[in-house]
Amino acid sequence: MIEGKIGVILSQINGTKLTIECINSIKSSNYDNLEFYVGDNYSDNYEHLELLKLFPEINLFTYQKRKTYCETFNYLSKIATNDGCEFIFIINNDTRNFSTNYFHELLKEFEKETVGLVGSNCLTFDGEVRQDINSMKNKLGHSVIVPTEGYLVRAKAWTEIGGFDENLNIYTEDLSIHRKLLKFGWGIKSNYTVSFEHLAGATISKMIFHSNYFRVRNGIFTLKRLELPILEKLKQAFYWCRLHIMNSLIALKKGKLIMFFKIVIYSILGIISGLLMKNLDN
Repeated sequence: MIEGKIGVILSQINGTKLTIECINSIKSSNYDNLEFYVGDNYSDNYEHLELLKLFPEINLFTYQKRKTYCETFNYLSKIATNDGCEFIFIINNDTRNFSTNYFHELLKEFEKETVGLVGSNCLTFDGEVRQDINSMKNKLGHSVIVPTEGYLVRAKAWTEIGGFDENLNIYTEDLSIHRKLLKFGWGIKSNYTVSFEHLAGATISKMIFHSNYFRVRNGIFTLKRLELPILEKLKQAFYWCRLHIMNSLIALKKGKLIMFFKIVIYSILGIISGLLMKNLDN
């Protein structure tokens, strides 16, 4: 049975209450060899200091300027691997209700030395299925068996592929690391006997520019790199952008003209930028 040291990587922006709930839930599991690395990503208050009062054993980092999603997880993961963590748990802070045997079950999948990343079931805060064996996500034409919200990575594999592609900022970073892991010969698996809950959008939904520009840009950029027929790429591009079309129409229907124009403009800029974006990291 593998029982290596796991570095739990968390990042927050004004989300201390969610982080507290997340840490408490993870700590309630029956796995003790955990080390927490929490990055407060330039919040506009000092509530994150409460984390040290409640959890004096965690490693808390306060940034002097805002890091991107990919940057903060890469930064904390590097510290964790340098501290001797054999596995890296990439997890959103708006998560809770981890199965008691969550880590023991995921670690079983790593007994095969070529496995680099393992995921699990993911539910909503209402207990509805977000992702399981019967409802895998189709992302840009690819079936994704691991939930973006949280997964366990072998530190050796993470280091070998260089972590997240920081050119992406946020969105499709999961597809990128999947492609890199497979390229380097690492396997990807999921254990559907355990789960956790995810609130979804606790932070990013408030960031109108990021949730439109970067999502569209990275979707278009990723499709450019995928070996798919041109008609399939166009179909997937439409499916990917459909969310932004719907959100803009909803804003227009509600009379929120400023929001409507923001979504439309940021999305159009994302399309243009995605088409022009160079492949800096394979």
